[in-house]
Amino acid sequence: MLGTVNSLPGLEDQLVGATAGEHRKVRVTFPTDYAVADLAGKDADFDVDVKEVRRHLPTAIDDELGQAVGLENLAELRQELRQRLQRDYDAASRLRLKRSLLDKLAERYDFPVPPGMVDLEFDNIWRQYETQKALPPAVADADAMPAAGEAGADAIPAAPAPGMSQSDEAVKGEYRRIAERRVRLGLLLAEVGRRNNITVGPDEVNQAIAREARRHPGHERQVIDFYRQNPGTIDTLRAPIFEDKVIDFIVELAKIGERKVTPQELLGESEPSEDALPS
Repeated sequence: MLGTVNSLPGLEDQLVGATAGEHRKVRVTFPTDYAVADLAGKDADFDVDVKEVRRHLPTAIDDELGQAVGLENLAELRQELRQRLQRDYDAASRLRLKRSLLDKLAERYDFPVPPGMVDLEFDNIWRQYETQKALPPAVADADAMPAAGEAGADAIPAAPAPGMSQSDEAVKGEYRRIAERRVRLGLLLAEVGRRNNITVGPDEVNQAIAREARRHPGHERQVIDFYRQNPGTIDTLRAPIFEDKVIDFIVELAKIGERKVTPQELLGESEPSEDALPS
């Protein structure tokens, strides 16, 4: 199908104007970074038989559109979209608030952290980096590495693009800085939680397991059994819950400024302005 992400460069251009029933011979060159090493950089000829040609037609914005997605009518579809957008905006707003708060904590608290913990966190970051670097660019961009927990809210820089000169040593230096910050913030949040008796109850863990199970339709039972049979893995669910509760506790004590922003500003890469940070 034309227009797909995996379409080879030059393939579509040679098929423009083709009609149903037509046969065309197409020559393309596989990208040098193609996922299949044996094909990378090589020329290939394709015999293409055009079965049919379709074009997109404008979608009618009416009740039938709402019914097509399982809702009663167009009004219900509009309401569902509004609610979904609001949830997305709320989540983005909270993420920016948490990152701003963590930046403030990182600025105000600087203390030595156990080198062994930094090494473990760095190794985790570096494995993610190596995995991403080995992916084809299109896949790497679509599957950018997430920050590992909000205490590690520093974004992991993407692998250098082809042609960019960035030594592994320079990248390692930046990632070690991020690893140290993550460990320091994690220890700081853990101490705040300990001093204020913040804990994660069994019900909260069970709810997290249920949410994780719902992310894998058709395999819910296997997910639940996995966590029950491997108690150590539950920490991966408990840790972000604990972190969120500590963040909420700190936010309740802080003076939070508010300002109106556009959706582009809210979802953009730029950092919040100083007057939006907790004091």
